[in-house]
Amino acid sequence: MTIAGNWIEFPLSTSVPSRTTFHIRSRVLRLELAVATTLIAFGYLAWQTLGQESALQEAAANQSRSIATLADTVARQDRKIAGLNRSIEKATRDLAAQLSRVSIQLQAQDKEMTGIQARLSRIEISLRSNGRQPD
Repeated sequence: MTIAGNWIEFPLSTSVPSRTTFHIRSRVLRLELAVATTLIAFGYLAWQTLGQESALQEAAANQSRSIATLADTVARQDRKIAGLNRSIEKATRDLAAQLSRVSIQLQAQDKEMTGIQARLSRIEISLRSNGRQPD
């Protein structure tokens, strides 16, 4: 092996490797090992990242399903509440109508009682004027 300028010339015969050739080969081997280790490390990192991404996607899908379920539950509860409100409004209208009928009946009975009292008063006056006392 000779050094000419910036170049190292290796002998054409590879029967007996020189010490420099051995060192160069060992450096190349270490470099290849470092590259392989780096590739394995980056591969492992990529695999872990993809696993985490997959887990995050699954969690996001689960959350989306939970949100959809919650939205469906809220919609069903809203429909139930709307039905309950309609029932309460109908019951309120029915009660108001019943109260109105009862009020009309009470007014009619009050009018009738007033008429009966007036007749009783006339009968009492008539009995007094005839000289008889009521029992």
